[in-house]
Amino acid sequence: MSIYHKDKCIDKEIKNFRQTVKDFIDTEIRITTYKLRGLKSYGGEVRVYSGKKTSRMPTKMRRRLVAYKDPDDKWQGNKDAILKAGDRGDRIYERHNEPIIELEYFSVFREDWGVEEKAELKRWLETIYK
Repeated sequence: MSIYHKDKCIDKEIKNFRQTVKDFIDTEIRITTYKLRGLKSYGGEVRVYSGKKTSRMPTKMRRRLVAYKDPDDKWQGNKDAILKAGDRGDRIYERHNEPIIELEYFSVFREDWGVEEKAELKRWLETIYK
């Protein structure tokens, strides 16, 4: 396998690495509430999800659909936004900058799997579950 990120690892390699990470978590840390997801990108990556949620701020403004016209040409949605926008278009959006809710995870890479990576994963899981 090449070291370039364009070259992805094969299914067998990622399944073996996922099982290696699972065995490490089961033997060293002994927790049961986690989820693993194997990705083929960057030479093999396994994400360990803790089940807890975290939030991050978006990099740009986002839009949320507030009102729209149905096929009968009647408005559905927020009445205030409909009155404010008047009779133009068939959709009304609201711009917002609310945080994005994501599941918290820790990435483990197949090429870097060693003593330091194992210690980091163990430290992260112990802080989450203690």
